[in-house]
Amino acid sequence: MPLNETDKAWVRENVKAAHERNGWGKLTGAIKDWSGAGAAIAILILGVTQWTAYIEFRTQTNDRLSIIEKKVTTSELQSQISLPQAAFDKALAVDPNHKNAQLQRAQAVELKQNLQRLR
Repeated sequence: MPLNETDKAWVRENVKAAHERNGWGKLTGAIKDWSGAGAAIAILILGVTQWTAYIEFRTQTNDRLSIIEKKVTTSELQSQISLPQAAFDKALAVDPNHKNAQLQRAQAVELKQNLQRLR
């Protein structure tokens, strides 16, 4: 048997009343409605603030590593200057069997002389 208009109106009112939010239901409903957008905004804010900190960290780390590399290179060169030429050649890996061995040896001698002048 089909519903008449009075029954349809009664069903509509009861369904509407069942879906209506009261008291804590209004709060929980608002949280449910806005949780996705709020999470997206929170992730975006977190990403932006952490990106700035990440860039700052990378910049400081690169600067400090550059300073350390310069110090290490300088100390290595100073220790190489005091070596005899044969040990200096070995440290530079001058291969006596290589076709350019004489050129490499000459470059190694020149390098050592230049380093001694700098000291």
